Amino acid sequence: QWLQVTAMPVVDAAQSIVVPSVVNNTATPANGGGSLRTLATDVKKAVQLTPFPAPSMLLLFPDPYAVEADPSMFQIVDPANAAPAGGKGAKGGAAAAAPAVVAVESETTCRRQVKRLKLVSCKSAIAAQADAKPASFEVLLDDAAKEAGIWSFSVDKGALTPGKDESIEVVCMQPRPRHLGGVAVGAWKSFTATVVIKGGWFPPGESDEQRIPIQLQAFVSI
Repeated sequence: QWLQVTAMPVVDAAQSIVVPSVVNNTATPANGGGSLRTLATDVKKAVQLTPFPAPSMLLLFPDPYAVEADPSMFQIVDPANAAPAGGKGAKGGAAAAAPAVVAVESETTCRRQVKRLKLVSCKSAIAAQADAKPASFEVLLDDAAKEAGIWSFSVDKGALTPGKDESIEVVCMQPRPRHLGGVAVGAWKSFTATVVIKGGWFPPGESDEQRIPIQLQAFVSI
């Protein structure tokens, strides 16, 4: 068994996202594909051909406090009243606690938006791929995203099993804006997350790690 992993946004009712999928560890055909793959790898090394980086995906989180904001785009939550999250991370770690959803906003509530990434894991009966190593994933935030304090994931690392998909919720949670001088102030800001996939089946001579960049764009109020 081997692993073919695809990271892609899952379209939800709040926003339609059309982006190219990024595939890790593409299958090798049974009819001599292994030799062709090895030859292609040798040629790329000989001519010092730099592989194309994985295209980044884009997840948009519009202003949840805008006058025209659709209530279906967000939840009103109270971080001070966090409910235990159901399930565990893929490696046995507890999933992130979810703040309680409330009906009325107050000084302590936030508006929470969620997008989803799905890691699709496949398996193959091709003999050359039967000795594939186990695979794992980890989601990393850049320093700016960490400092912003508005991003979190339902699970940020775990194991990938052939034939079993993994769903990751990307959460943007913002407090109520202060409305300086009675005027709402804010701007679009960009942050970067990276899905790191290791293991599975990979062509001979190539790295067992792939990094898939994800651009997180949110309208951040102050």
